[in-house]
Amino acid sequence: MRHLALGEFFTNIGNAILLLAFAKFLYDETGQLWAFSFAFIIEMVLALFVPMMAGRVIDTKGVKDILRFASAANLLICLSYALMVTDSQISVVVLLLASMVLSIVKLVLKLSVFSLTPELSDDKNLEKNNGWLASALQGGQLLGMVLAAFLLTHGSQSLVFAVSSVFFLFAWVCYTLSTCGLQHKVQQAIDVNPRESIFGTINEQFKVSRKFAPLLLISNLDFSVVAMFNLLLAATVANLFDNDPKWLSILDGAFAIAALLGGMLVAKKLRCSSIFDSIRTQVFFLGCLFILLFPNIKYSLLICTFAFGVSLSLSTVFWNTMLQRNFPAEFKGSLAGARNLISSIYIGVCSIVVSFLHEMGFSIAVVACIAITTINVLSFLIFNYKDSSKRNIEIQGDLS
Repeated sequence: MRHLALGEFFTNIGNAILLLAFAKFLYDETGQLWAFSFAFIIEMVLALFVPMMAGRVIDTKGVKDILRFASAANLLICLSYALMVTDSQISVVVLLLASMVLSIVKLVLKLSVFSLTPELSDDKNLEKNNGWLASALQGGQLLGMVLAAFLLTHGSQSLVFAVSSVFFLFAWVCYTLSTCGLQHKVQQAIDVNPRESIFGTINEQFKVSRKFAPLLLISNLDFSVVAMFNLLLAATVANLFDNDPKWLSILDGAFAIAALLGGMLVAKKLRCSSIFDSIRTQVFFLGCLFILLFPNIKYSLLICTFAFGVSLSLSTVFWNTMLQRNFPAEFKGSLAGARNLISSIYIGVCSIVVSFLHEMGFSIAVVACIAITTINVLSFLIFNYKDSSKRNIEIQGDLS
């Protein structure tokens, strides 16, 4: 499990470097934001199709080879671009193509890690190990952003891709080591899931996913608040902090450090995650939103953002653990793909609604976010009530 967490750490360092690098390179080439926005749109469109197909392949072929192949693809693609720009700049088309291909690989890696985690962990330590993975992800992103700032200031395009390639190489080694003992388990998964199984088509995958619809729908609500947080961040700095760029880094940094801390609390077994962390996540985000409406208390936003980051990380660990325990082993990849599809829809809808309303005014967008988040809180409360009632009925049945 340690090697898998290290693989996640190194992968997210490389991803964070490339995220900021693509934004800068595309802006430098065009002088406009449309190119990076187009890359973001491409990634969202891919997220609607790739996860379902990738999930089926993971279930039929086994996660071991898919994880190794995707990680190697990350390395080779990035290294190829590093060599291509030794003496010249990359064109916009080539940058967009690189962004698209790496986005596909990132989605496949995400599904592979989700499916692999319960294979490497017994049920007792599953939550703890998900905590380590959450910490590795946040720690990698945080370090990657710091390195990106240095590389983009003092380095060339070639150096940026070369450094990212080094981290992807480390990730490939770690992923390979993490799957060395999986041959027997993966072979069993392949035997249970031949090509002619229920996942022969995308439509059939949706039929199976419907059985887990409540879990899939409720477990993705956190993605909606993350989307709203990211959308409002720049506007918040502009409206509350006189567009001072340092506050963009302060708020984003506070959130990232808090999320890292949340994962560590579970990894060190100092804290267990629960559905109440999901409720607290929504409540703390509501607190952030109300602060945006009252500029006189704007500095308390830092505290609320930190609390939001910790709770969000705990909530993520809870839902990953819950789904890994409830999804049938032979369907984990496909159901994880369905979950990824739903999260993309949530993010897309929230992004469109909030962006549209922001054109009418910052306060209107904030009020809309408050309404969406309130619905999320009520949804979690209803789900928890029904789930508790169901467990009580099962316990009473066992006693009788």
